[in-house]
Amino acid sequence: MCLKKLLIINILFFSSSLYANPSGLHKHWMDKKTAPETNFYKYADGAWKKHHHIAPDSGILDAFEIVDKKNKLAIQHIIEKLIQNHSYSSQSNEQKIVDFYQSGIDQNTINTLGLRPLQNELDQISAINNLSSLQREIAHLHKIGVRALFKFSAGQDYFNSFHMLGDISPTALGLPDEKYYIEDQYAAIRQTYAEHIASMFVLMGDSSDKAKTETEIVLKIETQLANI
Repeated sequence: MCLKKLLIINILFFSSSLYANPSGLHKHWMDKKTAPETNFYKYADGAWKKHHHIAPDSGILDAFEIVDKKNKLAIQHIIEKLIQNHSYSSQSNEQKIVDFYQSGIDQNTINTLGLRPLQNELDQISAINNLSSLQREIAHLHKIGVRALFKFSAGQDYFNSFHMLGDISPTALGLPDEKYYIEDQYAAIRQTYAEHIASMFVLMGDSSDKAKTETEIVLKIETQLANI
């Protein structure tokens, strides 16, 4: 019951701005100094872009990202209230939520365990030795919520907006799009990205030489996916 009340309070709090602007049209986001026939994108949201900047730790910023961050803050507020008041019974859903949340912020335990909680999954990946086993592993990863190599979603039909179609797109890209994998102007970024990938393999326990080889394979696969 406490959790339900907190959810209702947070929904009301974070959605209050919707009632202040029921039309959904944010005129203060517009750049009316720009002629719409010249640059409609800037005309429609130029003022919004001027006051919203991509954070150094993020690769994107749009209205959906802002909503997502507000939702996460609302969820964090709910959980921290539960922890602060200890307003839940043993074995309740609230208890499970708190335990799950605290397990994610317990850095000492996370560092102590290292990769051990993932070892079974890593062993399955290491056991891939042919196309069939690769396909089985990809299917397994998708079943447990890991969108390996691609994702399947619904999207609007570009030729008939009344229809929704299934959409398959690559998900294993660490860089924004195909340009970053092939164009010379992004060579420095590619190099930095390669160093980052190699460091991840080293942290997993691989030697520097093995990490270099693995990084080359990763970049080769990502480059092929980016060009699909």
